[in-house]
Amino acid sequence: MKKINIEELYGKKYNYLILIKEVKSNDRRRYVEAKCKCGVIKVFEWDNLRSGKSQSCGCKKKEKMIGREHTLYRIWRDMKQRCYNSKCPAYKYYGEKGVFIDDRWLYYEVFYNDNVNKYKKGLELDRFPDRKGFYSVENTRWVTHKENMRNTNRCRLDIDKANEIRNSDKNTKELSIIYGVNMETIRNVKRNESWTI
Repeated sequence: MKKINIEELYGKKYNYLILIKEVKSNDRRRYVEAKCKCGVIKVFEWDNLRSGKSQSCGCKKKEKMIGREHTLYRIWRDMKQRCYNSKCPAYKYYGEKGVFIDDRWLYYEVFYNDNVNKYKKGLELDRFPDRKGFYSVENTRWVTHKENMRNTNRCRLDIDKANEIRNSDKNTKELSIIYGVNMETIRNVKRNESWTI
């Protein structure tokens, strides 16, 4: 049987792995170095890589263990949708304006590992300090929904406008038109349920 020239396959992708080079061999086995999509470089038995027995550095199995039922998976999925899916209603505020995701975070396991110890139930992912920048570990933080709404480009209110609403004699519908927000938002401001110091 003709011996395969592994050198001709350098750069080829095998599941999560990209073949880098052959590192050692003996009469029975050949070994190669490959880089996993999560960034880990590891040595594999060539036959296992070629056959699909080795598919990742181990992160693929771990990814399954993390599971899609975790809240972070939904947050990660929604982040990708608003940045890359033009059919997503929020795309016009993100992807259309050039907001993208750091390459590392395109992989759920990496996103999960970077955030699992920071995330608390009810928090939302916020781009900070560069609000026009992309999603990355260096440019995000976890905030409450109230904080996040104050930071969004779609927000038409601020503390001063909220105080104007509270002190106004105009009715809810008129205020809704003047400030460009729905009537429920106006009611919440009037009841001091939002935009309070």
